[in-house]
Amino acid sequence: MTPSLCISSALARLSAEPATTYLYAGVEYGRECYAGMAAPTPEPNSLVGPKACTIPCKGDAKQSCGAGNMYNLYVATSVTVTGTGTAQWSVPPTTATA
Repeated sequence: MTPSLCISSALARLSAEPATTYLYAGVEYGRECYAGMAAPTPEPNSLVGPKACTIPCKGDAKQSCGAGNMYNLYVATSVTVTGTGTAQWSVPPTTATA
């Protein structure tokens, strides 16, 4: 698992039948990927920074993929669905929540 692979998995749902538009994707525990149409509740507002998410990604140990009960969160900045899907994702600084 890597952030890119998680985001790609969320984007793959755009071409599925029925299409699903996920606006949020997150990685946790170095190997888990989550996607959702709504912001996480509660929204992350603490434990932000490079020390919050300390587990290396299983697919690329140079990247961070969350921690225990903490995740790196990625947000779609725009999504267009017209037969096939395209999207643009924003990769903010490491964001985590407990």
